[in-house]
Amino acid sequence: CRVNTATKHNMEIVDILTEKFGILVYKTFIREDIRLSECYSFNQSIFQYDNKTTGSLDYRAFTAEVIFQENKFKEE
Repeated sequence: CRVNTATKHNMEIVDILTEKFGILVYKTFIREDIRLSECYSFNQSIFQYDNKTTGSLDYRAFTAEVIFQENKFKEE
């Protein structure tokens, strides 16, 4: 989920979700970033629009986490 880390409320929601769903909640979350909103206006992915923004870095980290967990699941 996209999270505004500057607000206490958003971080409380993340904590509640983690408490309730445990390992089903990914550790990586997408920090709110103005570039994420802007890229849609230009009909571009965040990677095309601004490859170095925190949003694009977070999406890369999230993708890596998903792939890692999928590979781990296949091994079990």
